[in-house]
Amino acid sequence: MNHKFSLIELLIVMAILAILSSLLSQSLSTMNYKAKAIVCTQKEHSISGAMSMFANDNEDRIPSSIKELTENDVTSKWFSWDDRLFFYDGREVDAKTYGNSWVKYDQSNADFHQLYACPMDPSYEFVNAGGNPICRRSYAVNAGKEEVNNMSKKRGVVKSLWNTDKYIEGWSMEFSQISDPSDSILLIERNDPQKFLGSSWGDTIAANELRDGSISLNPLKHGIPYELNFAMCDGSVRFMSFSDTNGSRSDINMLDSGSNDFKETMWDCRD
Repeated sequence: MNHKFSLIELLIVMAILAILSSLLSQSLSTMNYKAKAIVCTQKEHSISGAMSMFANDNEDRIPSSIKELTENDVTSKWFSWDDRLFFYDGREVDAKTYGNSWVKYDQSNADFHQLYACPMDPSYEFVNAGGNPICRRSYAVNAGKEEVNNMSKKRGVVKSLWNTDKYIEGWSMEFSQISDPSDSILLIERNDPQKFLGSSWGDTIAANELRDGSISLNPLKHGIPYELNFAMCDGSVRFMSFSDTNGSRSDINMLDSGSNDFKETMWDCRD
């Protein structure tokens, strides 16, 4: 005798299927976040490795943006730190081709330039700028200053040259000068949608700038509040909360907009 399902039984089965579907969807979503976070980690690891190779050929210095001057300073060119990593990051293109310009995106260069784009960024391959597709740069270097006697904010490894005409070459630290490389931040994800490969604009970022601007644009970028990838000066990459970058400074809350003293935190490459 054939058994006919009652309406209640059908509703129960449908409810169970809906629950299972929801659980599966959440699981797949979590796996997707984790997979993209791993790709982002690998990209930061590759970029920091290219920086290390650059330093080996340049008196141990971390690459900074530079300004190439001509005799009359009319046709001078700017090169961002990522421009200077040509021949070290696998792109093998003459950096002078891109002086004073953003790196335009096309299918011929996509595989090489995607190294600098986090897959969690929207339209991560390129950004439209002035009607042109420009390669995105999702990463910035820990911002620093030459003189840090009383400077508590910018204690990183590189000084940006954006809007600076007095410097021919940007200031940067030597890797050997960093006191604790395994706990000192070198490279950071930034969420700003208008940061382009080949541009010295936004090439560095300090802790307060990340907290007050970039990170607030997308605090759930990797599915967990304020979790980002941080490349350390020893070549390792950590996926951790921005709050945990306070290091041994248990007296400060990194998310507090009033906290601007980053001495002895992971942002401090001097102490």
